[in-house]
Amino acid sequence: MCVAALYILQHRAYKHYCLGETRDAENLLEFEDWCCQRGEDIPQFHYWATVLELELMPSVLFLLAAVVVAAEATVVSRLYYGSGLQDKAFTQNVVFTSPAKRAVHCSMLCNQHELCDTFTLEQDLCKGHALELTSDTPYVFAAAARSFSMSKLEKKTSCPKKEPEGSRSGVVTIYPDNVTPLQVYRDEDTDCGGWTVFQRRVDGSVDFFRNWTEYQKGFGDLTGNFWLGLDALHMLTSRQRYELRVDLMLWNGTMGYATYSNFTISNSIDNYRLNYGSFTGGTVADGMVYDGMQFTTRDRDNDASNWQDFNCAEKRHGAWWYLDCSYANLNGKYMPNSNDPDAHGIIWFPFGGNEYSLKFSEMKIRVA
Repeated sequence: MCVAALYILQHRAYKHYCLGETRDAENLLEFEDWCCQRGEDIPQFHYWATVLELELMPSVLFLLAAVVVAAEATVVSRLYYGSGLQDKAFTQNVVFTSPAKRAVHCSMLCNQHELCDTFTLEQDLCKGHALELTSDTPYVFAAAARSFSMSKLEKKTSCPKKEPEGSRSGVVTIYPDNVTPLQVYRDEDTDCGGWTVFQRRVDGSVDFFRNWTEYQKGFGDLTGNFWLGLDALHMLTSRQRYELRVDLMLWNGTMGYATYSNFTISNSIDNYRLNYGSFTGGTVADGMVYDGMQFTTRDRDNDASNWQDFNCAEKRHGAWWYLDCSYANLNGKYMPNSNDPDAHGIIWFPFGGNEYSLKFSEMKIRVA
């Protein structure tokens, strides 16, 4: 009995592996014939795994595994989906952790574990989860992570088609004024997609305690921690009507979000004043009580604090549209845990209080 092999489809070219040897083949049948010829003297007990990984469109990972003993075979077939799971690492219900170089290897490990439904590969470490995904399953943003699940997450069928079908999250170049190129990170997975991310905090690798000029121009890495820039925000929001979404996460993995209508940022002459229409809902209470406030940095004090000669950005180790100093501070210092007795951290008062520093924040806008 033929007990074949492993094959991977990469960049539209077949790379076939059979018993430690590699061969190019035009199609799977040609490969199977070759592998079966080589396998005539294979011991009667052999592990057979077939995995299809599409590197150009990494949305589906197919795993067919079989154990062949003499003339009898037991077959387990699993289909793993990766659509909407790029850059997301799951933390709940971990059933195993093991080194792994590729998603192919990680999928095999998950397939062999009776409780594993979802797996995440990040920095050569595979984690399997007993986790049936839903749109509310908590995750951690991780630029190097790849996750797959037996649960297929579909975008809402009622979503308006704001973007071409098949759009994927990632860095793109846009032309807000039809002339000036601007690189942005587009989120096509959250709530129907179409979001332009302008702020993200995932760890402490990027210092956000910066001066006025740096906040004007922007800083960081669009695939990790970054601030897009006040000039870019003004250029975007002065030309079209936008809604704002703020995504947040506690250290225990609990996610929350808040949304706002008619979000705009004024120009530099007006110190990038924030305006919005109203709080429109979410799973956390309104923390953006800054309608009409100007932006403040450590070297440019525009806050509305009642204290004379008191710079909220300097006091709270951040930069923001401060009214008072402690209700929200998403550009504050990234803490190693939630403990923040001095209120210097990433704060959203209705979601943890003013002495709780959040693990993750992301601010994004979408054309209304």
